[in-house]
Amino acid sequence: MQVTGVRDARDGKPTSPKAFPWLQFVKYEGLGNDFILVDQRKCAWPEVDTAQAVRLCDRHRGIGADGVILLLPAISSGADFRVRIVNADGSEPEMCGNGIRCVAKYAVDLCNDSAAGPNEASTFGDGALSIETGAGYIRPRVLSDGRVCVDMGPPILDPQCVPTTLPGSRRIADVEAAVEVPLDGSTAEDIAAARLPLPPPECCGASEFVWRCTAVSMGNPHCVIFVDQKTFAWVDANLERIGPMFETHHCFPRRTNTEFIEVCGPRDLRMSVWERGAGRTMACGTGACAAVVAATISGRIPSQGAGASGDPVSTDACVVHLPGGDLEIYWSPENRHVYMTGPANFVYRGECLLESSSL
Repeated sequence: MQVTGVRDARDGKPTSPKAFPWLQFVKYEGLGNDFILVDQRKCAWPEVDTAQAVRLCDRHRGIGADGVILLLPAISSGADFRVRIVNADGSEPEMCGNGIRCVAKYAVDLCNDSAAGPNEASTFGDGALSIETGAGYIRPRVLSDGRVCVDMGPPILDPQCVPTTLPGSRRIADVEAAVEVPLDGSTAEDIAAARLPLPPPECCGASEFVWRCTAVSMGNPHCVIFVDQKTFAWVDANLERIGPMFETHHCFPRRTNTEFIEVCGPRDLRMSVWERGAGRTMACGTGACAAVVAATISGRIPSQGAGASGDPVSTDACVVHLPGGDLEIYWSPENRHVYMTGPANFVYRGECLLESSSL
């Protein structure tokens, strides 16, 4: 693959002549979680395949990103369009919270762009969209301040549907959820035998430390683990070593995203994340949602109050601090939907020469 002719202005032109097929892309980021968006709704070139997407994500030989998101025509009449998401390793997640915010911002930016043409004008004038994903319909809304609020739907707590083989341990509504269940047995010896590394005693302060997981799905699986301040620092320093072990843990047959959470206050969480298929990232939107749900059902934070006039943006939101910035998460007690609010920003647009995966 050759990446060339990159332009940082919407009306800029590539420096090289169009002697070969060019792939047009747009780069967006949400809290440092960056994505290559390829709008293939009305284009003539073939859909980008998995091998090509991996090459695009390569930060040394490609454009560089945590993932590629393809915008495609909707299959059903109830959606504006659908997305296909490809992680940097070629795997395809069901959903990506930060990615959906970026897609929504792109769609509305395109509508507001006078150069977009009459076919795009005012399509999403109110900032609200309906997007088909592998996890079903997702409904984001671009706010007047430029942030994006996404209705992520209700969390999935049934272990079989996460999916995980961890047993249910606490009844939440009509589901036996896996809440703070030991990942490998109940003793440090069991965990050591399964090769999950333990933090040193000076960090956790316990003679028999046990990794305890709360399993939540936000359309994709999450293993949420609560730790204290010292253990959080150790985890963050060793994430590249231990993250893959949690991602591929046998209790998660489809692999899992893993969030290590320090509870800093009743509406204040700190998070370090290892994403399935992407590794360490600056932020994970679905992970932040899963963390708030897990903190609530485990009793670590109080339930959130009812929304003011039904507006999830102006309510009792929990702030999740990520390396790339903060997300506001609200789990509504009224409809049990989780709402995520955060930024999404245009970085640049460009064109690249994308060689066939058969070459």
